[in-house]
Amino acid sequence: MSDRAHPLDRAPQLLPVPLGGLAPAHRHTTALKRIIRRHSTAPLLVLAFAAGAGGAWLSTSSRTFEAGQDAAGVHIDGLTLEPSVQSDASTQIFTGAATMVITTSPGVTRGGAVMTWNGVSATGRCALRRDAAGVSETCMYSMGTRWLTSVDRFDATTRTWKRRYNDGVEVTINVPTGAVLMPVPFPLAR
Repeated sequence: MSDRAHPLDRAPQLLPVPLGGLAPAHRHTTALKRIIRRHSTAPLLVLAFAAGAGGAWLSTSSRTFEAGQDAAGVHIDGLTLEPSVQSDASTQIFTGAATMVITTSPGVTRGGAVMTWNGVSATGRCALRRDAAGVSETCMYSMGTRWLTSVDRFDATTRTWKRRYNDGVEVTINVPTGAVLMPVPFPLAR
């Protein structure tokens, strides 16, 4: 036979054999180490359960925001829109990160806003009505290609709006003491 027929070296190979022979090696562990090793995933399971419960609570709990109007402008949960030039006594215009217009006529106060909401072009329109049953408003929102509506009821004792969107999401909007009640055409919590 030639060397070209068998290119691999077929010489016997030496494999290292442990000094203890081929018997498996055993570790000596304490009972505590065995218990810890056996239950090592339990803390991760508890952490995962706590995170899941927290997420479920956050997704189902009502979110709270603030909205109101004062001499400095319109305040929507930390965002301030400053008053702009008014065209007449029944129309107020506010500008800033969004533009909002409030018009007042007998029995109805309307508010409209144009903004970028969560990176999407959005508009909102609300009609606030005062009657014997109290104060309420109905709103429509356009966010990109998505449309939402909400019905808001004002509780004068707690100075809060209870907003319910047509998809079931509920939001609480606090009106600070001293702030004027106004339409809130912003899709809060969306």
